[in-house]
Amino acid sequence: MKVYEMLKQGKSEDEIVDYMVARYGNFVTYNPPLTASTLILWVGPALFVVVGFTILVMRSRKPKTKAEKRALNSEEQARLDALLEEQNEQDNKEIKG
Repeated sequence: MKVYEMLKQGKSEDEIVDYMVARYGNFVTYNPPLTASTLILWVGPALFVVVGFTILVMRSRKPKTKAEKRALNSEEQARLDALLEEQNEQDNKEIKG
């Protein structure tokens, strides 16, 4: 509304922009200049992407737990195979019976 009123008064575009910036700050322009107060507008999106990417990389490189690092020895593997076979037999009996 204020812009419309100023246009009716015969103000130029530069005068209107200067008034709006003086009243509301550089945030009202579509392309604010790089100043200390608008730095977050310019750096914020890039910083957000860098932080997000860093978090993703750090989570993917998380050290494995002791349980994940330790492989099964032959005895443990044989016991696991026996348990799985036993479970498969029980499942087959339930399906048939």
